[in-house]
Amino acid sequence: MQGLQPYPQALIDLKAYGNLNSVMVSRGCKFKCEFCTVHKFFPHFNVRPVSEIVDEIKASGGQYFELHADNLIADREYALELFAALKPLNIYWLAEATLNIAEYPDILEAAAESGLFYLLVGLETPSQAALDAAGKKFIRISRAKENIARLHDYKIAVDSAMIFGFDQHTEDIFEESLDFVADIQLDHCDSVILTPFPGTDLFNRYEREGRLLTRDWSKYDCSHAVFQPAHMTPAQLEQGAERFARQYHSLGRSLKRYWHRQKILAGSGSH
Repeated sequence: MQGLQPYPQALIDLKAYGNLNSVMVSRGCKFKCEFCTVHKFFPHFNVRPVSEIVDEIKASGGQYFELHADNLIADREYALELFAALKPLNIYWLAEATLNIAEYPDILEAAAESGLFYLLVGLETPSQAALDAAGKKFIRISRAKENIARLHDYKIAVDSAMIFGFDQHTEDIFEESLDFVADIQLDHCDSVILTPFPGTDLFNRYEREGRLLTRDWSKYDCSHAVFQPAHMTPAQLEQGAERFARQYHSLGRSLKRYWHRQKILAGSGSH
């Protein structure tokens, strides 16, 4: 990724993106989750020279950035080098990484001190069995609440989607997920239907099993059930995901999260 052309910041109206600049950091991921497209698009994990990232940030004149990486902490030494270089820039940044970042005190502290204020993590579901089957054994649901609390200690907000439709899911998963995201105090959550994107291992398995319901790619948008779930009907999956979203964004639940964020995250770049 050396010599990568920077985003044409002068041609982009950042108001449409909440004044959030974008900087490419790395491509690819060392994990091979069954439903994920990343390791299919980018079979190898590659990083961009830190000096080029710093130069692009300085040239932009911005203060808020998304550091684009499929897993920012996939390379420990690179992550520490990057965070050390970002610290003097006095910027705020968000990124995507595994929740396991909270289990490495030196990396978490360095990230926070360099400006991390918002983290997108692949938590996905309260079902450990579903995560294990999808190739995400490295995420332990039993440690999610503790890890999020550690991130909150550094005033870092945590965002993750709940994905519905894994073979281990029954109709109970929607209510279970509502209780789960409230218990672990996730700051933001989207409702997503598991989608077997063409080319993924999940798509290939469903095709072998005769479970694909359509090849209308316009429906492969994470809000339609395009396959036959194991323990519910496609309609039940769609209705359950919609019900989760409606209940999650209800006034009472939204206010509760708002006041919690004000208490936990006050003083950070996230508000």
